[in-house]
Amino acid sequence: MTKQQHAESPWYLRPWIPVGIIFGVACALYVNTISHSFTQDDAIVIYNNRYVKEGVGGLRKIFSEDSFAGFFGESGKSSLVSGGRYRPLTLAVFALLWEVVGDQPWVFHLLVIICYGLLVSLLFKVVEMFTQLYPSSRIMAFCTSLIFAVHPVHTEAVANVKGLDEVFSLLWSLLAILLSRNYMRNGSYWMLPLIVVTFGAALLSKENAIIFLLLGPVTLYLFQPHDEALRLSRVFGVLGMTAITYLIYRGSVIGWDIGSAPREMMNNPFIKIEGNRYVDISVNERISTILYALGRYIQLLFVPHPLSHDYYPRVWGDLTLLTPAVVASSIMQITLLLIAVLGIRRRSFISYCIIFFYLSIGLVANVLFPIGTYMSERFLFTPSLAVCLLGGYAFVNTRTRVGVSIRWGLFAGLLALFSIKTITRNTVWQDDFTLFTTDVHTSPGSAKVQNAAGGALVNRAYTMDEGPEKTELLNRAIHHLNQAIEIHPNYKNAHLLLGNANSYLRSYDQSISAYDNALLVDPYYDEASANLLIVLREAARYQGQTRKDYVKATTYLKRSLDLAPDDHETNVLMGVALGSQGKHREAVTYFEKAIQINPEAARGYVKLGYALLNLGDEEEAQIQFQQAISIDPTALDR
Repeated sequence: MTKQQHAESPWYLRPWIPVGIIFGVACALYVNTISHSFTQDDAIVIYNNRYVKEGVGGLRKIFSEDSFAGFFGESGKSSLVSGGRYRPLTLAVFALLWEVVGDQPWVFHLLVIICYGLLVSLLFKVVEMFTQLYPSSRIMAFCTSLIFAVHPVHTEAVANVKGLDEVFSLLWSLLAILLSRNYMRNGSYWMLPLIVVTFGAALLSKENAIIFLLLGPVTLYLFQPHDEALRLSRVFGVLGMTAITYLIYRGSVIGWDIGSAPREMMNNPFIKIEGNRYVDISVNERISTILYALGRYIQLLFVPHPLSHDYYPRVWGDLTLLTPAVVASSIMQITLLLIAVLGIRRRSFISYCIIFFYLSIGLVANVLFPIGTYMSERFLFTPSLAVCLLGGYAFVNTRTRVGVSIRWGLFAGLLALFSIKTITRNTVWQDDFTLFTTDVHTSPGSAKVQNAAGGALVNRAYTMDEGPEKTELLNRAIHHLNQAIEIHPNYKNAHLLLGNANSYLRSYDQSISAYDNALLVDPYYDEASANLLIVLREAARYQGQTRKDYVKATTYLKRSLDLAPDDHETNVLMGVALGSQGKHREAVTYFEKAIQINPEAARGYVKLGYALLNLGDEEEAQIQFQQAISIDPTALDR
């Protein structure tokens, strides 16, 4: 094409204009996330992951251990997720970035935005290449990529830095498919090692890239001439060997046990509580839950509202095969699968999109194994490509039925609606407080988000001065935490946070009861034990100093001593409470024990001295006072 012809050609035929538009739109929609904090699972993979925070020094551990080991510990709670997680590539990128910039969330957000822009640009090139046999393939690729760029269901993957694993996984997978297409077209053997590298990078970003072991050959088969069967088999062989090598290495690092489903409701969507014990839900309920989730996934692809980061167990309550929404979803799944099967021999593009959706959603739909939650919007990141392809296909293939201006008008309207939803949804990902307190209204049936909202409110209140606003936040927190416990009575963290909230309100009896409930669920819950000890002491201080009810203060302190008989502060407080009741000789016993526990604390000697004075032993009292002064010259001035 000459320069004059190039200048006169339509904008969409010029090499870089469509790519520039797509890249610009994708980045512009998420630019408002640059000022955001780290949010939600960013703690696991970035700022509380000790291997990532070691920077370059942590790379060896990142590639040789479970991806959650840097957060939970080598022998810790990484077992809570069935089969473990091995996604070292994204963690390695985070570690290198932390090495350079440290705790600067805006740099991490910028990285995700740029990678998302590159992904959408690559998507344009891939769709254009694979649809060359279709009329207006370039326009189809342009429309498909723009729909993907603006789709609101991607906000969790892009606005949350942890979502880089989703972006990387699809980016490298598409690059592997593009290289495979080039190999099939020209037969250049040097393409094969590049396919290995790119597909391997996709797998090391996130395990669900393995679906392209099937999707890649299916795509190549449907959009390639039949006489390239030999090259297709080579591509399949290369992808297969790469996947097998990855699985072998993954198994050698984190083990071969895919893991049985945890027996705790917050990590297994298919159990419930009956008679204070966990039992499996029925087969009817299990199938109904899976079908309902698939229906919700499809609804969100076409009508992405409302959005929520949380769909944890019990969020929908009990479902059966006779639940109307489950019936509707079942009919929809059967219809779509029939369309796919009937159209596959004709290489129907619609059938391909349906197959793409089900293959890509299959790993995270709780069909093969429980994934710990009913569903998650980030799991739609790759499957959403099926609907975006359908959108581009529909735009091109309605050209004879609908005028050009009407088609572009409808398309622009769709982009505008999706863009507005994306931009506004991004604001919710500002920080954990905003995210949890917003999504609790979208997923009120989730114990997890009710607990998260309560915890966020408690944390915010803790930083505030006493006053009506702090009280209001704590009361809101208590409401959400009670909701979490009503949904999941054995939710020990909810009991713990409820104890914290009540302690800040000085509702000590309610706080003690909450900690007791947490310890009933888990008698070895160290945080609940520690907090219970603190609140018992605080309750005793409040009753003694403010209410002058020394008898009740003594009751709290007796229980505190039952839990920790060698706690210095509790023994001192017990001595004070007894002395205030005139029981000075008993008080001396506790003061002496406090001194024995911590002989370097001046306060114990001072209190013992006053108790001895009350018993008339002035000489011994002065000895204790002098001992206190030798430790702290200001001890008697307090």
